[in-house]
Amino acid sequence: SSIRKTNIPKPKSCGPKHRSKKRCWSSKFQDPGAVTRRRSHRSPARDKISPVRILGIDPGIERTGWAVIDANRGASQALAYDCIITKRGLPLEVRLVTIFTSLRRIIKAHKPREAAIEKLYFSANIKTALTVGHARGVVLLALALDNLPVYHYNPLEIKLAVSGYGRADKLQVKKMVNFLLHLDEKLKIDDVSDALAVALTHAAI
Repeated sequence: SSIRKTNIPKPKSCGPKHRSKKRCWSSKFQDPGAVTRRRSHRSPARDKISPVRILGIDPGIERTGWAVIDANRGASQALAYDCIITKRGLPLEVRLVTIFTSLRRIIKAHKPREAAIEKLYFSANIKTALTVGHARGVVLLALALDNLPVYHYNPLEIKLAVSGYGRADKLQVKKMVNFLLHLDEKLKIDDVSDALAVALTHAAI
């Protein structure tokens, strides 16, 4: 008996000419919010095995908290943290120079690869918001001069990343920062704990 040959059609490719909606995964089925977050926050350096050194900053005209941590695969280690303090009564421009020059020395000493800073949010006290804006400006200038990529996070994002609760108070944030970084000493200054918190937020996102 003769064997009858049947021509089996080749499956269509998923190229630009033949795109099957059932078989091809299109970008329109992805979560656009997740893609945006990944592109805006994640750095190529994060995919490497070596730790990423992050500089976290909580800007302020009287006290600017700063912290340097090493983040690697979800585990973070605090390397250095402190507060830049400017004296009251000095002219604004002198206080801004102090913040700027101090931060340049910190960057040179610890050589971070990325920087994270708390976003400026509207305050009921307009004068306070303006002075914090001045301090934030010189901080961003110092980071830009060292070609550091800067990532911005609002207080809600920081509280959620560190404590899991968007309305956490200062004390709860401090306790979680101490717990996550295994610090031997208790943090006394809010600006320092906030700088560590923003650095941990960037490490987690």
